Amino acid sequence: MRIGIDFDNTIVYSDIFTKQACRLGWIKAGGKKTKQEVRDMIKKLPDEEMKWKKLQGLVYGKFITEAS
Repeated sequence: MRIGIDFDNTIVYSDIFTKQACRLGWIKAGGKKTKQEVRDMIKKLPDEEMKWKKLQGLVYGKFITEAS
């Protein structure tokens, strides 16, 4: 028997979303933000859908090992 765990939409990624969005200059540093808060901030930017998809790709790809 195998059990799969889906970590999408959980708190283990919140720090990575904040860190990478700050690194890219899409949100300002300061304080801990949830994934949803980061997304809401990015939605106010030009090309928001492309930026959100890029950020998700980074978080769930290259930086997945940073999940707490």
